[in-house]
Parts: sequence; structure tokens; C-alpha cells
Amino acid sequence: MKRIGSILLIAALVLSLAACSKGGQKEFTTNLPPETGELGEDIRIDASNHIQIKKAEVVRDGEREILLITYDWYFEGGKARAGFEQYVITAKQGGVALKGDLSQVESIKKLVTQINVDEKLEDIQQGFVLRDQEPVTLSLMGNESWIFKEGKPVHAYPVTVEVPVAP
Repeated sequence: MKRIGSILLIAALVLSLAACSKGGQKEFTTNLPPETGELGEDIRIDASNHIQIKKAEVVRDGEREILLITYDWYFEGGKARAGFEQYVITAKQGGVALKGDLSQVESIKKLVTQINVDEKLEDIQQGFVLRDQEPVTLSLMGNESWIFKEGKPVHAYPVTVEVPVAP
């Protein structure tokens, strides 16, 4: 009797597993951000975040020149509310990281403001101290560490935007 009960239980488990299967191999996909973007372009940097760099201008602060970028951030999913932890913007000039500077930013509060799903925060500013007159490469990175490319997990990568620096 125990043997028949065991056989029936195993058969039920096998049938339930077979019923749950969809028959094909599961394909993992995620949003693949572009490798590069342009000023003014709406760039989807991961599954939930879009950045649009609207303006990049050089401003003087005493002896220093600062590249001040103005951008919009659109958050379309995931959590109910999100803030600055959703993305990172860094800058390099000639392959060397530029120091951030907020002295010319109109509203520092926008850098830490939280927004709801499907909301856009406009005219956020960040500044970077320039080293020289070479173009600046901005790197826009979302909060995903891994993405799936052709069904395989790979490290997420930043989207780069080249910004000319006019004297």
C-alpha cells in the first residue's frame, strides 16, 4: 500500500511540474541601454530611468571653469517613489575623472528630491570642474548592476554622451 501511495505521489509531482512548464526555453531579457547618446536626446539608461541632458554650458567661478549640465529625469517604474539613488552622472575629460561642483547649481534640493512612478523632474543641474578645453564625456548609469544581452547576464554599462567645451 505504501508503495502504491509513493508511486501515485511521484506521478502527481511529475505531472504538476510538466503542467507548469511552457515547453520552451525561457528567454531572459532586459532593457539594453544604448552605448552612446546625444545632447537633447531622451536616453533610457535602464528599465526604469530616462535622462535627457537639455543643456551644457561653461560658467566661470573665480579662476575655475565649471561645466554646468541641466537635465530632466523621468522615472517610469519599479518602486512607488524613487530618488537620487536611481542613477549616477559622472564626467571625464581626457580620460581623467572631473570633480563635481555644486556652487553654480540653482536648486541643490532637486538632486535629492524623490518622485513617483511616471513622474518627471525637470531642470536638475550638476556641475563639474573643467581641467582644460577638451570635450567632456558624461557617463549616465542606472541602478541595475546586471542586464541580459542575448539571453546572458552581463554587467550593466553606462551610456556616454560627448559634450563639446566651447571657450
